[in-house]
Amino acid sequence: MINFYRVGKNMRKEIIDKKADELTEMTNPIMEWDTSNIPEGQVDIEWECLIDFLTEVMKKKNYRNYYKDKWIVEVNGFGWRNLDGHKKVTAETGEELLREILPRCECTFKIFNDGCTGLKVQNFHHDSPTGNEWYYIRPMRIDEVGNDL
Repeated sequence: MINFYRVGKNMRKEIIDKKADELTEMTNPIMEWDTSNIPEGQVDIEWECLIDFLTEVMKKKNYRNYYKDKWIVEVNGFGWRNLDGHKKVTAETGEELLREILPRCECTFKIFNDGCTGLKVQNFHHDSPTGNEWYYIRPMRIDEVGNDL
């Protein structure tokens, strides 16, 4: 559930701007997704709000000297085998980014700032019920892109 959207649609832009300005605060999640806390019939609206906010945060983190829409993702503790790895992804929106990194199952997650340009995602699902799965996301620098993507 994304609590900061409970104030209504008319204040949504103001809240997005306020939250997006807090890009270096790393101890508290800047957004959370948990469908068990969302009232029936509100899931699609809440998802849209989360995606809009994540997209705005991505735009603020991907600025000068970074290649637009290119991200490096590292994962620690993935799935029931606790695998580690990395991946280069192309994502312009929050939805594209989450679809690229999260497993194709029902997930509950928290998104945190990770410095000025990074994000980290703590993910919970059937193969990682304790939230041991962490994704570290940062925009690719122009010199890193090359011919990789």
